[in-house]
Amino acid sequence: MSYNRFLELLLRKKSGALSAEEQEELNGFLGNNPNYQELSGMVEQLYETPLKEIREVDRTYLRKRWDSLKQRTAQLPAGAGNQAPAGKTRRMRYYMAAASVAALLLVGAFYFQRRGLTTTRDTVVATKMGSKTSMKLPDGSQVWLNAGSELSYDKDFGKVNREVHLSGEAYFDVTHDAEHPFIVHTNSFNIRVLGTAFNVKAYTSDKESEATLVRGSIELSMNNEDTRKILLKPNEKLVFKKADDSREKTVRGESAMPEIRVTGLQTPFKDSVTVETQWLHDCLAFRDHKLKDIASMISRWYGVTVEINDADLKEKEFSGLFKDESVEQVLHALKLAGGFDYTISKNKITIVP
Repeated sequence: MSYNRFLELLLRKKSGALSAEEQEELNGFLGNNPNYQELSGMVEQLYETPLKEIREVDRTYLRKRWDSLKQRTAQLPAGAGNQAPAGKTRRMRYYMAAASVAALLLVGAFYFQRRGLTTTRDTVVATKMGSKTSMKLPDGSQVWLNAGSELSYDKDFGKVNREVHLSGEAYFDVTHDAEHPFIVHTNSFNIRVLGTAFNVKAYTSDKESEATLVRGSIELSMNNEDTRKILLKPNEKLVFKKADDSREKTVRGESAMPEIRVTGLQTPFKDSVTVETQWLHDCLAFRDHKLKDIASMISRWYGVTVEINDADLKEKEFSGLFKDESVEQVLHALKLAGGFDYTISKNKITIVP
């Protein structure tokens, strides 16, 4: 694993965007490279530095943080024990210092990009893992934000435009304004509406993104070479499956295209609420979902880390509806249905056959 990949995984973990597979990758690397545990702690400490009293993250601030990080890096051991040759010790410290430089740059960029301190998006609302929130936008539109999500918009919202950027999941009840269409930008697609209610699920760590229409109409356009515009009707859902990263090119040498499909909504539970909007009623719901995807949902819902140590088990499908149950109760119910076992250690859950 490269230094940049290691640091990227650390930052994705702190932002709540780390998938179960990426968590396994990170844990495996740290297990085989114990020296990086210290660097991991340094990056987490830098990330957690309070920003509420800092109006601008400038070069002076980053330099102070870097000096502190550099001093601690110089004290890192070369490896297990004190028997490492001097040359190896120097090389290890050099590598750790180089990694720390990358850490500073990545964390600095992360502040700018994720916390909106120097971007044109003046307002950023984010939720932690295991929490939800709701808000009213300046135009009167209502937004409910699910766990591990972020919504941002600029100072001209409602005046010049009504555009928001979403990473995660949100339900929108949009106020009608014919002169200012409401546009939601995600990493997979853009949604254009005038006045309607819909749900968007677009976590960057998920392989699929969804847009679910409850009432009104929405128009979707893709963020790739696909020029189609798709119009959804009430009780329809668009599912956008990202192209497989393992096959960057097709047999014709062209970029792999994502899979797009439109389906009707299902109300498999007695309360007649669709699976896609059950989270608004504080219910964790899934229907015919693979366990690896349920693991991501549980991770965000309860603020825990979930690992699955079996490839076949990851692909097994489950359905369920849970309200007010603890994470242990949810896992026990799935265990009875799926024939697997699990262990819980603090905030880490490991699922085994």
